Amino acid sequence: MNNDTISIAGHLNQSRHKADLIFMPVLAVLFLASLGLATWYGTWFEAILIGLPAAAIPFTQCAESLGVQPEVKSVDAESVLV
Repeated sequence: MNNDTISIAGHLNQSRHKADLIFMPVLAVLFLASLGLATWYGTWFEAILIGLPAAAIPFTQCAESLGVQPEVKSVDAESVLV
């Protein structure tokens, strides 16, 4: 790999990162809009059954690509037993 290839890859990663940062709030707004339309047309079942996975799957993939990890707290075994 030469320096041109590395700089192009770095630029593409930056562009993808920026696109993901734009995409995540847009996705959330579109899901909220679908819930708003569900109240108007009475299609809650479809909005949840289709809209929730359609929003959650790309959202979690974007979060993983951005390096966002859910915070996991360790639990001490003695504090659980007490």
